[in-house]
Amino acid sequence: MTERRWLAWLPLLALLAACSTTGPGRTTLYEDLGGEAGVQRLVAVVVEDVHADPRFGELFVQADLDRLREQLEVQICQLADGPCRYEGLDMAEAHSGMAITPSEFNWFVEDARAAMRRIGISQSARNRLLARLARLQPEVMRDTAPGELPEEAADPLGLGL
Repeated sequence: MTERRWLAWLPLLALLAACSTTGPGRTTLYEDLGGEAGVQRLVAVVVEDVHADPRFGELFVQADLDRLREQLEVQICQLADGPCRYEGLDMAEAHSGMAITPSEFNWFVEDARAAMRRIGISQSARNRLLARLARLQPEVMRDTAPGELPEEAADPLGLGL
C-alpha cells in the first residue's frame, strides 16, 4: 500500500478504534495483543525489524536497543489499555532534534504492521493498535521544519488539497 493510501486510512482507523469499547465479555486491546508476554514479543520483533530496515539509514544505528524496547513495551502496554503507566519523556521531547519525516514515521508503522501480522495478532487488534499509534504522529514529528518535509506531507491524506 502506498504511503498516501496508508495515510488516507488513518482517520478511519482512528474512528473505528474510538468506537470500540470494552464492555462485559469484551477484551481489551492489551489482552488481544497477548498481555505482557504478547506486548514484549511484539516490541522485540518490531525493534529488530526497524533496526534492520535499511530505509532508516543511520537513525537507529547508535540507538540503545534495550532501552528502546523497554520504553516501547510500557508505551504500547499503556496505549493498549494495559496496566502499565508510561512515565518517560513525552513523544515531542523523546524525538526532539530527530526531524522525523512522514516517510520515516510510516516506515515504522509498516514494520510494526508486518511484525503484528507475522506473529499472529488478529486484524482487529492490529487496526486498533495502529490507529492509536497514528495519533502519536504529530508529537513524534513536531520539530520537523516545513522545509524538511517531503512533498507528500503537504497533503498527507492524498485529498489533492
